[in-house]
Order: sequence, then structure tokens, then C-alpha cells
Amino acid sequence: MAVPKIPEELVTDRLRLRRWRAGDLDALAAVFAQREVWEFPFGRGLTREETEQRLGRFCEAWAQDGFGRYAVELRDGGPLIGYMGLQLATWFHEIDGEVEISWRFDSGYWGHGYGTEAALASLQAGFDHLRVERIVAVVEPANVASSRLAGRIGLQVVREALEPGFNRVLQVSVVERGPFAELIGSRTPSGTL
Repeated sequence: MAVPKIPEELVTDRLRLRRWRAGDLDALAAVFAQREVWEFPFGRGLTREETEQRLGRFCEAWAQDGFGRYAVELRDGGPLIGYMGLQLATWFHEIDGEVEISWRFDSGYWGHGYGTEAALASLQAGFDHLRVERIVAVVEPANVASSRLAGRIGLQVVREALEPGFNRVLQVSVVERGPFAELIGSRTPSGTL
């Protein structure tokens, strides 16, 4: 089992990002069952079994790599609202071996800035603790909400590539350490960009 390379918990103004627990399956299954959450790439919600498999992979990543995606919940004892975090990419040849940031949130919590808040904390942890020079993300261009979030956290599209499993063109975006530090430095005292 790998020693954690990033903190197992991050706390922001409104959120708690933490390592997954076995008891998270019911809450995660409720989020992942929503069609909107998995519109891209599946066009449907996930079954409980599919969610259980993904949760298993989230836990395995922490055990093998010392970091992974975080469970995201409202800070003051609120519900689990999705995930945000980093992983070693192995699913898409264009980014294999890179540190990738990805996210999914309960559609009832969209539009409140939670994604931006969680992403900035995750990226900061990645740059501070993993000592990587860049972090990547992959977004389907039709996924306007994720494209906007990617832009708010400093990701810049560097290329498009065909993902053969879904036969769709995806945008590969990158945020580098220096520009991210500038982005964080430009934040206002209220915590907004």
C-alpha cells in the first residue's frame, strides 16, 4: 500500500474533500444514477454495480499511487455531492502516464461554484505535493459546463484527439505550475476569480 503523496483530506470554505470510505457507495450511487452526471460520454446514469466498480478503482488508486480522486461533501456535515481530484491517467493514449484532474457532481449542486472551489484545492495539492509541472484534463467539447470549469481553473486546450472507445473527439487541456500560481495569486479576498 502506497504512502499518501497528497493530503487525504482538504478543507475549503464550503467543502470537504476526503479519501473514499467503504460506506460511500449508497451516496455515490445516488449521484451517479443521474443521467445528467454521465451525459458525457454515456448519455445515461450508471447502475449501482457500475458505481461500485468505479468506487473500487478510486480506492485502488489511493492504495497504489498514494493519491486519487476525492469524495466531495459540503463542509458542515452536508451530503456527498460528487468527486474531484487527480489520478494517473491510463484510460486514453493521448494522456497515458500524466496526472489528470477530473470531476463529477450531483446535478442539484451545479451552478454554485463548488466545482471551481474543489478543483482549485485539488490542483494546489497536486502541484504542492506531487511536484509535477503540469496537470491535464480531457473534456468532450459538447460538454459546455465542464469546458467552462476547465477554463476557470486555468486549463488551456492544447489539442483534440479521437478517443476510439467512444469514437468521439476530445479536447486535451493542460494547466502548468507557473500559470496556476498566477491564477491563484489573482484571486480576490472573497475567494472568487
